[in-house]
Amino acid sequence: MDGVLVDFSGGCRKISEGINFDDYADRFGKDKERQNYTSMDQFRAAMIRHKYLKSGADWWANLEWLGGGRELWEASSDLYEKVYILSSTGTDAPEMGAMVAKGKLMWLDKNMPDMPKNNIFIVNGAHLKKTHSNPDSILVDDRYSTIKDWKTKGGYGILHWWKKYKNTIEKLEAMSTSIMLSEIVKRLHNRYL
Repeated sequence: MDGVLVDFSGGCRKISEGINFDDYADRFGKDKERQNYTSMDQFRAAMIRHKYLKSGADWWANLEWLGGGRELWEASSDLYEKVYILSSTGTDAPEMGAMVAKGKLMWLDKNMPDMPKNNIFIVNGAHLKKTHSNPDSILVDDRYSTIKDWKTKGGYGILHWWKKYKNTIEKLEAMSTSIMLSEIVKRLHNRYL
C-alpha cells in the first residue's frame, strides 16, 4: 500500500512538521542516537517510524492516495480476476503492529470498499511479504529488497516508482497477456494428454 497506492511519505511530512524524510534526522537527531544505527538511512527511518507508529490508526486511515495510485489500482482490477493487498505494518511490536493494521484496514474500507476482506494480507515487517510469493503471484512494491526476496521465492515482481506509475501499468498489461497465453497453452496441453 505505502509508496504504491497510499501517500505514506506525504503523511510523514505532515507529522514531522513539513520536514522531508531525508532532513528529519539532521534536524532532530542526536549523535548519541545515530551511533545505534549502521547507516544514516536506518537512523532516518527510525526517527520517522517513531513518529508515525505513535500517530494512531486514524493517521493511517486518513492518508491520501498516492499520485497514480488510484489509476494503478483500477488497471490492476481490470487486468486481473483476483487482486490482493499485501502490506506491512513496519514493526514487529504486536501492539503497534495491530494499530497500524487497523488503520490500513480503515483506509481500505474508506477508499476501496469493494475489496474482499479475504484478499487483504497485512504482515509485521516487509521481510515477511515473501512468505506469500508463489509462481502465480505478482507483487508491485516500491522497495527493491522486497521485490528481490519475492522473486527469489518464485513470484513475479515489479519495482514501482509512483512518478512513473504508467510504466508499472504497462508491465502489468504485458504480464497479464503472457499469463493468459500460458494458461491457454496449459489447458490445451491438458486437454490432449
